[in-house]
Amino acid sequence: MENDTRQDEKTVQEKQSPQLMMNTQQNISDDRNIERMQEQNLQIQDVKWSYEDMNILSSGIDKLIDLQNHLNDLQIYKANVKQLEAEDEDLERIIVVKERTIGEEVESVIKKRKAEVSSTFDSQLDNTKADVKKVRSRREKKKNKKVSERIMDETADLRRENAQLLEDSKHIMKTGEIPKILQLRLFHALYYPKGLADIGIDLLVVAIAFFLLPTIVYRFVFHTKNAIAIGFIYCIIIVLFGALYITINTLLKNRYHEIYQKVKELRGKMNKNDKEMRRIKKMVQKDQDESNYGLEKFNKEIKELEETMERIASKKKEALEEFETTSKEIISKEIWEKNKPELTNLQQKHEEVHELCKDYSNKVKELEMQLASTYETYLGKEFMNLDKLDKLIKIMDGKEGMVISEALKQYHNQSINM
Repeated sequence: MENDTRQDEKTVQEKQSPQLMMNTQQNISDDRNIERMQEQNLQIQDVKWSYEDMNILSSGIDKLIDLQNHLNDLQIYKANVKQLEAEDEDLERIIVVKERTIGEEVESVIKKRKAEVSSTFDSQLDNTKADVKKVRSRREKKKNKKVSERIMDETADLRRENAQLLEDSKHIMKTGEIPKILQLRLFHALYYPKGLADIGIDLLVVAIAFFLLPTIVYRFVFHTKNAIAIGFIYCIIIVLFGALYITINTLLKNRYHEIYQKVKELRGKMNKNDKEMRRIKKMVQKDQDESNYGLEKFNKEIKELEETMERIASKKKEALEEFETTSKEIISKEIWEKNKPELTNLQQKHEEVHELCKDYSNKVKELEMQLASTYETYLGKEFMNLDKLDKLIKIMDGKEGMVISEALKQYHNQSINM
């Protein structure tokens, strides 16, 4: 197992080596910069001075040169802060990437080992599930058969009654000497409709007579596309169909009306029985009681298979728990220990850079406050700029005895004249 773990680690490392080389090169450059700024920081004294509330406007050029030096120092400090903040972010990012890389390596190796532990149990579970599915299928077939038998049994009386009603309607038609063609369901639906089925037949007949039949006639018999001819054909067919319908209706009403009325009543009873049989079928299908279907053998077999699945799942859980408490911890510890020196080194560098950045930031704040209280109060924000300060120094340069207030006045006069 240890050899396999090392091989997996080697594979992960090979994928990550280019990034690690880039990080190493970056670290060498960062080390040099950090050492340089640490040495520079040691040479900087605390930023504390005071002119005892002296008004520098009455001072000479030496105070402006001091300010110039302080502003140069401030620029250097800010540049160092900016560079250190960038290096701090880079080191933090490198540490995050390194930790993520180690975590991914650990996860990859553990995932592979865990999959190997699970595979055997999963195979057994899949086989058992397939057996359960087969037994359930046989059980369902038998249940459906028993349900059908129960439906047939509970609707037997209604089916026998319908059969008798059908025989009675045939006997009535035969006794009434109604021609066989007029005994067809079509004529009952057209002239004595009973129920939705008859209405459906009526709609179908209308569609055939008024749409399909005329289309066939003008397309395949007369082969015409003339609108007048087509309209004439439609009219002829509608008139003929209407005349035929009225003729047959008159015949039935005058000669066989009472017989058709009796048959219609019988058909109504048959429809009612059909509706009741559908209700019984639906009730039986929804019934949750399966005790009368003889499914005990299947239930027992399914229960045994489900218990087998539970045992396999329990053994799998035990094996995975053992893996979680032993192998997983060993693999993780081994990989992290291997990478600990490099990670510790990065963390130490990050801490050094962070502290150095804090030192420089504090010096920037202290220097800015000192400059604000000592110089900016008298000169204004305008002359906290090196370019403008240099112009003020040039005005005073070589003019012995000139004080800062006089130089400011001359500077503003020059600005107005320009």
